[in-house]
Amino acid sequence: MFVQGLQAEEAVTVGTGKMKLGALMQGWAVDDTTAPNNADLNFRLRRAEFKATGSVHPDSRYFIMIDAAKNPSSTGDNKILQDFGAAFMIFENFEVIAGQFKIPTTDEGLRSSTELLFPERSYFARTFGDRREAGVMLDYNGKPVRVRVMASNGQASPGAVSTNVNEVDSSKDVNGRVDWTIIEGLKLAAFGSNSQSVVGNSLRTGGDIEYTCPKMLVRVAGVSAKEIGIEKTGMVADVGYNLTEKLQAVARFENYQVTTAPKSSARATSLGLNYMFEGNNLKLQLAHTMMNHFTSVGGTPSAYVDGTYKLGSNNAGSLTVLSLQTTL
Repeated sequence: MFVQGLQAEEAVTVGTGKMKLGALMQGWAVDDTTAPNNADLNFRLRRAEFKATGSVHPDSRYFIMIDAAKNPSSTGDNKILQDFGAAFMIFENFEVIAGQFKIPTTDEGLRSSTELLFPERSYFARTFGDRREAGVMLDYNGKPVRVRVMASNGQASPGAVSTNVNEVDSSKDVNGRVDWTIIEGLKLAAFGSNSQSVVGNSLRTGGDIEYTCPKMLVRVAGVSAKEIGIEKTGMVADVGYNLTEKLQAVARFENYQVTTAPKSSARATSLGLNYMFEGNNLKLQLAHTMMNHFTSVGGTPSAYVDGTYKLGSNNAGSLTVLSLQTTL
């Protein structure tokens, strides 16, 4: 289960209260065959996250996380400050959280990078979730149900990535998510988002289901959205199967469609292997993604390929990513 910040279990010396430090380091080797960004092998420093969590009172906690791998000279989500906030337990199972953190929408977007079945999140998760915004969230976590509702500044436009920015209009975005653990190993969830930006309104509704057992994990998610009058739908399905205690085979299929004229659609299929040296704390991931009407994401110079993909009509090709991840 995703938690914005964790209570410190092992303290380091601090002025008041207690603190826990952690880090995530991830490096990639990327090969791309998708025009126009077809390039030779690229080595990329994908993540260099450092976080501190702790508390100064039993009913409060704080958290801060930076990603030193962010490129300050690029556009969009270019600040190394990622998560920052404080939380207060008003009464049992009910918490108020203020600061900057991920909005409560897609499950994959909320999950820690350490838990992903593939080196990178799907296009579905990056488009309809995986957004950090400044705001306030109410979090009720009374098992088997968890409810999260957040009011936030939002983005400059639907789908934009602009972390660490001020409000651009007088309205606030509202995002909510409800998780229900039906039985052990089976979870259902629904989420919704209403955003009013300077260029128009965005309304998204969706849900996901997850089934886990000792050897297998299955996740399926879908969403329907209307953004500035354009209707879109998306879905993604992930499967992970433990071949051995340390070796895991994974597969993903995702589909994205624009149903308002001019209509368009895109598909991606990914296969991979994960080798867990020490669970998610030290793992090697190999993933190969075959794309239809997607194109790889490149930068400057044009030979640079970052290992992710976006919509690209009449484009087809593949991305192969080898990732080594370690956490502290």
